[in-house]
Amino acid sequence: LKKKYGNIPVIGSGHLFCSGGKTREGDGVRELYVGSLAHVPVTIFPRVFDYTALGHLHLPQKVGGKDAVRYSGSPLPMNCSESSQKRVVIADINPGSVEIEEIPVPVFQPMAAVKGDIPDIIDQVSKLAHSGESVWIEVEYTGTDAAPNLREIVDQAAENTQLDILRITNRQLSSRVLCSSGAQISLDDLGVHQVFERCLEAYEIPEDDQQELKGLYLETLKHIEEEQHEDT
Repeated sequence: LKKKYGNIPVIGSGHLFCSGGKTREGDGVRELYVGSLAHVPVTIFPRVFDYTALGHLHLPQKVGGKDAVRYSGSPLPMNCSESSQKRVVIADINPGSVEIEEIPVPVFQPMAAVKGDIPDIIDQVSKLAHSGESVWIEVEYTGTDAAPNLREIVDQAAENTQLDILRITNRQLSSRVLCSSGAQISLDDLGVHQVFERCLEAYEIPEDDQQELKGLYLETLKHIEEEQHEDT
């Protein structure tokens, strides 16, 4: 094409995971395979490309230290842990050179990821509350105790503030419930009733109390289903 039309810009594009690309835990990036390759090396792109625009990774970044090989990233954060600001990339291509300009995407909704044990979480939530901003928050509990009342503690810390708790992850509680039988399973392998029964077993709730709790649990599920049906 360059021989036929002169020194015209040639732009390559691809949707893949390039070696050296950076991700964030929980950002929804799936492993992609091209043939037998999991991560494609940056050397696979021919030098005739003046600019290579890549998609798949959500963080804006250049690959292999090359200004002209980039992931522009997702236009909006995929989760609260993404600390890097989103960008739009403008590539000005001239014969023999490429000038890159990064345009920051405005932050329309502040987001934050809170991680730690109970005191750490309360301290971080309190600091965010004192900012006076409307912040969306994801909480990840990393303490050693199960902390079954984590939701109540976090909601109380965020009460009467501009904070909105989007998600709470309690890995200790999940591990205790999933490992109660010794089998290697995930939550996807269990139904809502099985998860509740495993919680009762993990905390050694007496058999006499289990029946009453199961009845209350069924009433709660029915109430949730009715509300969801009304919303639709």
